[in-house]
Amino acid sequence: MYAIQSTVRRAPRLLNICQNQRRTILGTPPRVRIALAEKVVLGMVFWLGAMAYPLYVSCNINKWNNREFLKP
Repeated sequence: MYAIQSTVRRAPRLLNICQNQRRTILGTPPRVRIALAEKVVLGMVFWLGAMAYPLYVSCNINKWNNREFLKP
């Protein structure tokens, strides 16, 4: 019971703290320009990271299908 009362008493203070922490989004150009080469390299790293497993599977699917333990 006392925990609920203390929480209710603190609620206005907590709301004021949360209200002061609101931020706005700025619609301005970035401060630091990222080079095109860095963007390209990072894009290639992300693409290879996302496609590594599908590429590995597609390269080895014939080897897996020809194994003896899969045949009845």
